[in-house]
Amino acid sequence: MGGSGIIGKGKTVQNYDHVAAIEQDKEISSSVDEMKGLDDGGPFWRVPTGRRDGLISKSSEVISNIPPPFGNFTTLQTLFSNQGAHTIGIAHCSSFSNRLYNFTGTGDQDPALDSVYAANLKANKCKNINDNTTKVEMDPGSRNTFDLSYYTLALKRRGLFESDAFLTTNSDALSMINQLLQGSLDFYPECAKSMEKMGMINVKTGSNGEIRKRCAFVNIARAKYHGILVVIALCS
Repeated sequence: MGGSGIIGKGKTVQNYDHVAAIEQDKEISSSVDEMKGLDDGGPFWRVPTGRRDGLISKSSEVISNIPPPFGNFTTLQTLFSNQGAHTIGIAHCSSFSNRLYNFTGTGDQDPALDSVYAANLKANKCKNINDNTTKVEMDPGSRNTFDLSYYTLALKRRGLFESDAFLTTNSDALSMINQLLQGSLDFYPECAKSMEKMGMINVKTGSNGEIRKRCAFVNIARAKYHGILVVIALCS
C-alpha cells in the first residue's frame, strides 16, 4: 500500500518541539489519526501516532517473520495471526515458478494450480524456471484495487502462491472465505480490525527505539565526514 511519502511530508513540516516532548514522556502518544488504503479503494482504520521505530533494520528479520509463498496452513495460521495477508501487489516468478516447472523435483506442475492459469503463466510471464526478474500480479486484474477478487481466485485454484492453495484446505478458513464472498462477513471492517491488531505487534515503549523526525531516517544516524554530510537511511 502507498502513502509513506505523504506521511514523510507530514513529519517534515510538523513541530519538532512537539516530537521532543513526546520523546521525553517515553510513552506512546494516545492520539490517533485516520488512515486508509489511499488510492487502492481500501478501508479506513485507526492508527496510533507517536510510534517509536527501531534503530536498525535487518533483511534477515523480515524473511524469517513474514509468511513464505510456500507455507502450509499451519505456517500461515502462525504467521498470519501476527502479520496480516495480501490482496494487492506483485511477485517475481522465482516466488512460485516451482509450481509451474518442478513441483516435486521431477519436472512436474502443481496439481493444485488451475491448469489453464498455469499454461497462461508459462506462455506469457514465467517462460522458464530460471526467470528471477519478471513480475506477476498476485491478484490478476485488480492488483491496485482493494477488493475480494483474491478470494474468488483462490476458490478457482488460481492463487499465485502455494500458500494461497493451502488456504482453502482448512475448513475454518474456507468457511470464512465463503462468508466474505457471500457478504455475511464484511470484508472492510474485518480487514481494518486485522490491521489494527497487526499495528500492536512488538510495540516499542520507554527508551526502546526512537520517534523519528523523518520516517526513512534514524535521528542519530547523521555525521559529517570530511565535510560531507553522510545520512544512513534505514526503513523499518
